[in-house]
Amino acid sequence: MKLSLKKAFNLSKALFRWSFGDKFTVKDENDNERFTAKGNRLKIEVYDASEKLVATLKETSGRVVGKHGFNYSIEVDGNAVCKVTRKTKVIGMNVEITGLPWALEYDNVTFEHQLKHDDEVIMTINDKVAFLGENYDIEVFDAENELICVAIALAIDYIKS
Repeated sequence: MKLSLKKAFNLSKALFRWSFGDKFTVKDENDNERFTAKGNRLKIEVYDASEKLVATLKETSGRVVGKHGFNYSIEVDGNAVCKVTRKTKVIGMNVEITGLPWALEYDNVTFEHQLKHDDEVIMTINDKVAFLGENYDIEVFDAENELICVAIALAIDYIKS
């Protein structure tokens, strides 16, 4: 399943580096809205097309020099599913997922993320250059993983900045 995640341009964040919140839209390849997400760096709520809350991302720690970066716990229907953590690294980005048997690989040249279970690709994320806002192309290879993959992509958006 191919999805497009778009982060709406936020003028206050662009000018002043702060914001009251962000809004994301996730659409499928037929331009049908699949999910919306609203929130800020501390908490992001994900809603399905019928506007039902289906997932929540909560930041569990802030940046501390010399220690781990941001951590986001992901809950689906109120149940903890996994934690996405940015580890400090000299070049590029190192993201660890705990709670699921998946690993995230990042290519610093192509800017492509691959979420894998052993050698099986679960999801790919490609950063797209956009004039206003941020865009990602996401491909989820099993529809059963769609929601958790979207939540992980949202967490990556926040921890990479």
